[in-house]
Amino acid sequence: AAQRRREAAEHQQREEQEEAAQRRREEEEAERQQREKEEARLAAEREEEAQSSKAWALRTLDAGLAELICSTGSISELRRISLPFGDSLPEEVEPKHLGSWMVWMVHRLSLDDPTMEMLDFSGYEVPAPEVEPRILPKLLEALPRSTHMGRLLLGDCGLAGGAFPRALAAAMRPPADRSAGPGCRVKSLDVSRNCFENEDLQAVFGALTPASDCPLEHLRVSYQFSDQPVSWETYQVLHNALKHNTSLRKLGMELNDAHWRDQILRCTLRNVDRARKLRWARHLKDQHSRAQSDDLGSFIGR
Repeated sequence: AAQRRREAAEHQQREEQEEAAQRRREEEEAERQQREKEEARLAAEREEEAQSSKAWALRTLDAGLAELICSTGSISELRRISLPFGDSLPEEVEPKHLGSWMVWMVHRLSLDDPTMEMLDFSGYEVPAPEVEPRILPKLLEALPRSTHMGRLLLGDCGLAGGAFPRALAAAMRPPADRSAGPGCRVKSLDVSRNCFENEDLQAVFGALTPASDCPLEHLRVSYQFSDQPVSWETYQVLHNALKHNTSLRKLGMELNDAHWRDQILRCTLRNVDRARKLRWARHLKDQHSRAQSDDLGSFIGR
């Protein structure tokens, strides 16, 4: 009888444990479903916000003004147009003339405006190329002819991967035919906080050419809205590009792999040291030239 009571007690204990485990599984499943619903809601809100922001750029594009801007063939003609905005927009969530301002900035770039040293669309969603060809497609077409703009800032612009990163890298590479001009002179490029996958980052790194006249010194590609972590292949493509590139000195990117972090930072530190030596050599050369001028002036004075 005592044994039967013990068995019954053990059986009841096992049932209670199984019921508790079942309740925990049900609670965990309910929490998982709740998290998935919340993530889906947040993703839908982000997508709606992105689409609303892109639609805002299109809604604030004055078709007549944009056509007038693009019809000008010189900077002097462009400056004669009366514009409802200045060189930079006010810091507002939804600027009143965002779309027209974007078209105007890109047209200045296409005319190689000597006063335009920076194009900054950071924080503003840019319309897709197929929707508005006078912004992104025209920007990529104008980059190789630009000789004055040194900073291209496209962070958090809702840029999608695929064709754009490849076209951007192609536009920034030095031209094969040097008689056509020096090519793109952008020294600082920011494409962080967009929607680039590993293949897109690898395409962007194609702009880091081994040519000695590669102008790119600062590159930011961090915090992409992607489910993929940076892959081994992406780190390897970046390192292979940096092994022969001598211009890039600042890199904004998550280097979570210890091996590749060491290898990549070695390359950037090498470029920093090379730039320091070149500055010092130019300084010594300038001092020598000034000393020679002073000696010549003293000799003539005597």
